[in-house]
Amino acid sequence: ASYYFIDSLKQTGCSLEEIGYVMEMEEVDYLSFMKTRLGALEEQIRTLQNTLFSTKTTYRLLEHYQDVGKEDPEIFIMDNMSICYTPIEDKDNAKGIAGIGKDFKKHALFMKNTFNANVYPSGASISLEDIKNKNYVYNNVVTLVEMPADNINAFPLPSNKVVSCFHSKGDTPISESYNKLYNFITENNLKPLSDLISISLINLRDSKLRHNYLKYLFICIDK
Repeated sequence: ASYYFIDSLKQTGCSLEEIGYVMEMEEVDYLSFMKTRLGALEEQIRTLQNTLFSTKTTYRLLEHYQDVGKEDPEIFIMDNMSICYTPIEDKDNAKGIAGIGKDFKKHALFMKNTFNANVYPSGASISLEDIKNKNYVYNNVVTLVEMPADNINAFPLPSNKVVSCFHSKGDTPISESYNKLYNFITENNLKPLSDLISISLINLRDSKLRHNYLKYLFICIDK
């Protein structure tokens, strides 16, 4: 019977050292001990759930990229997505990833402390007014995730109907993709409900520092 009790404790994440400590105590508050283990398990479940949410988001978008096989603007329904964001402090100098390094670290820390989740898939947003004026500066660091919105830390998208496109290495400058989306909206008399949001799905450098990336760009529109 002791074997199965010890094995059960091991399954809750107890180390052999912790189990040995409990076994050697003359008086053990088992209720408090099990409450601690329960809390630890619940936290592991939350962490795993949030990791699952972010992984599902990336998978869904990569699956869509495989199905679409093109990088022209399209109207797409993006259900069950929430967005988390951190405002960029120095917007005037936020013209590239190098310009938002501190903001990105702040956002990653926010995601870790708030959801115990990683920051992936993440990116940044640009106001449509700035795109119109060809002033491509970021205003927020964002993470897109398939999880319930609480309207405190994670917010629902203004609409699940989006105009979107993909942008990858070897394409024209990304500013042209920004303009494609903006022009698609204006030429089709669509009503935008959000900034342009750019999400990095792949962002890698090989041993020769060659950059391989894939971004998903979208703007929420009125239904």
